[in-house]
Parts: sequence; structure tokens; C-alpha cells
Amino acid sequence: MEAKYNVYRYLGSFRNGIKRKGIVVADTKEDAIAMLRTKGIYVTRLRKIPDFIVSRYKAKPADLALMFNGFAKMTKAEISFEVAIENLINEQISPAISIGLYKMLKAARDGHPIYKCFKRSGLFPEDIISIIEAGNKSGKLVEVYNNLYDFYVQQSMIRKAIIGALSYPAVVVAMSLLMLIFLAPKILEPIKGFFAYTGMGELPAITVIMMSLVDFVKSYGIFVVAGIFLFTKLFIDTYKANESFKHKVDYFFIRLPFYGEFIEKMSVFRFILSLSILYEAGVPVADALVIAARTQPNEAIKDDYMQVVNLVGEGDKLSRAIRQSFYMPDIAKTLITIGERSGQLEEQLKSLREFSKESFAEYVKKFNKILQPVTIVIVGLFIMALLISVYLPMFSIIDAVKG
Repeated sequence: MEAKYNVYRYLGSFRNGIKRKGIVVADTKEDAIAMLRTKGIYVTRLRKIPDFIVSRYKAKPADLALMFNGFAKMTKAEISFEVAIENLINEQISPAISIGLYKMLKAARDGHPIYKCFKRSGLFPEDIISIIEAGNKSGKLVEVYNNLYDFYVQQSMIRKAIIGALSYPAVVVAMSLLMLIFLAPKILEPIKGFFAYTGMGELPAITVIMMSLVDFVKSYGIFVVAGIFLFTKLFIDTYKANESFKHKVDYFFIRLPFYGEFIEKMSVFRFILSLSILYEAGVPVADALVIAARTQPNEAIKDDYMQVVNLVGEGDKLSRAIRQSFYMPDIAKTLITIGERSGQLEEQLKSLREFSKESFAEYVKKFNKILQPVTIVIVGLFIMALLISVYLPMFSIIDAVKG
């Protein structure tokens, strides 16, 4: 049963007058005030954050990395799990992390094992929970925390790289749309009126097309945006609810140029990371494979990896089964074969984990280098068309005046 909680935004101060503001998670308003008082904070204002806003809080990979780094250091220092959670709550890493930690603290105080406390947080997918469970049972939590810290640092870097690549084109596209809606009519309408008044003939075709586009955007733009929004929501809801539809979409995405390869490399990195950490924590290969394969977000890749799982379950060696995978890179197949034959599978999986991490990071850079120029070229073509649609009739007017 999920712990009941409320989230409050507070403003207060310490005895020395230094002001402090932030959020606090507690069962009631009185509990929140008492909790802050134990930290020496005297509350001057406390306001409950509406539940619909709280439900939108999401934990960023960078925040999760900070949390696992904290758990790794405090576990190594032999600080108890409950005290470690309390210390991290005091750090106020982010609202989503604070809420997750509060749920974990309630679960810990109810006597649940560590991995179940992480599950109660609602912050992690099943593969991460399985990795923590394996570390908890094998006594290798510090190593697992450090590995998960590295994983989320990498995820954060990928997220920043993608956002960075898309931010400039997004700004340029927004500026282009603003030009189309507000600037283009002010320039094109007088030209259209002048041509009609002087009887100079028809406007250039590109100018007519641009004016039609401007009229369409002004008249129906809001309906187009609403239609795109509704279609996107319907698509996402159907994708989540309909397994057959999800399979078809995933198989389509994996075949797309660049994006399909991006999904493939990301999935390989996540699969190898999960397999390596689980095996290092003492989980048998067959069980580790099941966990790593079932948590793949893309159905095409999941089906491919589940073939490997089934072959190992039927008695095949991992090195032989992994060679049947279409999406697993050749270097992964080679290193796993070497590791299994030499009895050093754990070491080879670690090496493979580092290689797949670096390979994925390099591909993200390559993906960004391709994505940004392509977007800029598309936007540039649009701006060029807008300029031509303005200048061609102006040249006709100048020629008519000279004549």
C-alpha cells in the first residue's frame, strides 16, 4: 500500500536570521512544521502544493545520480539506511526525489528490505529494482550504488546532449513561425494590393503559395495545433494500451535511419549494464538475462534478446546463444565468448559495459552533429522561400517603375 503524504512549500528562518525556503514532505501540516523545527527552521509560511502539480514532478537522471552517489558514500561509511535517507531528504535534491525518499523512509520504518523501499519510491523501473535487490542480497550495495551513479550520470549527459542539439533548431523554427504569422502578412499584403491596383498582372507563384500558407496558418493554425496535440495523445495512449500496436510501432522505429540505430545502441548499453551489474552481484546468468531482456523498452529488441534468454534456458551456453542475436554487436559476442571460455565472464562484462557506454556516447555526439545541421538547412530553406516570395514581386515593381 502506497504511503499517504502531502507536499508543502515553506518559507522560514534559523535563529540567526538566515532565511530558508524549500519543500517538505509530511503526512500533515503539523508534521511538516515539527519536522522543520527539528532542523532548527522556524516556519513563517507553509502552503500545500496541489496534488495535480505534485503528480507532474519527475526525477531527472542528474538528480538520481546525486542520490545514488549519496547512498554509496553513506553505505560505505556504515551509516544506517534510514539515517542515509533522512540525510538525503535534508539535501532537498529535487521535489520528485524528496517525495520518493519520503516513501522509502516510510517503507524502511515499516521493516521492508532495502530493495522494496526503492520500489516503493516509484522512481525506478523494474530492472533497476532487480539490480538493487541483487546487490542487497549479495552484500555488494556500495558497488551497485556506484554503478547506478555512473549509469545515471551517463543518462544525464545524453539528455543534455539531445536537448542541446534540439534547442537551437527549436528557437529558429519558433522565430520562423512568428515571421510567417506576424511579419510576412505586413510585407505581402501591401504587395498584393499594389499589384491588384496597378494591374501589373499575376504575382509570382512562390509569393501566391506563401500568401496562401500565411492565410491558412492565420485561419486554421490553432485547429492544426489542437489536432496534432490530440493525435499525439491518442497515439501515446494506444501505444501504451495496445500490445499489437506497440509491436508494430517499435518494429517501424527500429528500421528508421539514424533514429533506429540510436535506439539500438541505447538498448545494447542498458542491456549490458543490467547484465553486468546483476552478474557481478551474484545473480545467475539465466536470471540476469531474463531481467535485462524483459525491461527493454523497444519490443523488436526485447523479442531478439528473449530469444537468447530462451536458448540459455534450454541449456545452451551464453556465448552460443548470444550469437543468435541480431542486434547485439559483434564485439559483445566476442568478449562474452572469451569471458565464458576463460572463466572471466565478470571481467569481460565490465569491459563490455565500459565499451558500450563509450560507444553510445560517441553515437549521441554523431547523432547531434547530423540532427542540428539538417534541421537548420530545413529552416533555412523555409526562410529563403519567404525572402524570395517577397523580393520577386519587389523586383517586378522596380522594373515597372523604371520602364
